[in-house]
Amino acid sequence: MNGLANCNLRCWADALLSNELPADPRLLDVIRPHLADPARARRVITDLGRSDSSFSLLDLLSQLLTAQFDQLVVPAMDAARDIPHQLPRRLAVAYAAQVPDENRDKRIDIHLEGEDLVSPLAELAVLVSHRRFESARTSADPTQVAHLLSTFGVRLEKLGQYEEAVTATEESVATCRELVADRPDVYRPVLAGALTNLGNWRGQLGRYEEGLTAAEESVAIRRELVADRPDVHRPDLALALNNLGSHLNEVGRYEEALTAVAEAAKL
Repeated sequence: MNGLANCNLRCWADALLSNELPADPRLLDVIRPHLADPARARRVITDLGRSDSSFSLLDLLSQLLTAQFDQLVVPAMDAARDIPHQLPRRLAVAYAAQVPDENRDKRIDIHLEGEDLVSPLAELAVLVSHRRFESARTSADPTQVAHLLSTFGVRLEKLGQYEEAVTATEESVATCRELVADRPDVYRPVLAGALTNLGNWRGQLGRYEEGLTAAEESVAIRRELVADRPDVHRPDLALALNNLGSHLNEVGRYEEALTAVAEAAKL
């Protein structure tokens, strides 16, 4: 370990990957000077996560993420592309150990969405969404609550947690209905999107008739929107009709399903 104290990043990484490092937590003191630069931090995290060493380098990685989460969260999210089997769970656990911080959550959300990392980091994404919507609920901002609940439902679905996704999305739909009463021009498209998701998640649970009901309402709203502004809303109606066709097919109404899909193709 002493021989690596002044080692550059390449030196200790080679030793790490060739299993030449001892089982010594002081390795963290060797690593920390390399973490200020995001690109190097990503490399450090990737090398730790890929190590096949006999001692628990992965536990050292977890300690590092928990202790320096705010510094490492973005490089760690990026590194998840390289080590999808080791890092996502450890990153989610490290996040859960942090004191809630709204600015941190927004920063994570922006990176998750901007870099298309929601699927590979679905567990982290769900935890962040849950904290954000709980915070928004206390602020009495129904617009923010509806948006965050919808996002929460989508992310729960990516984890296969369909019951929880339905519950979150049902609450989002209920909130959207209240908002539509005050500002229909703004919130009808949001309600239609929430209903589409609700129908899909219900279908995943085998609740096909309930899923169809939500999909039908979504199409009805999209038709109203197209009547007002066809150039803006026609593509969304086409998507809703294709989705409706899938739901009709699930309940055995095959001719109606074909009709819906055919109408979508003409838009």
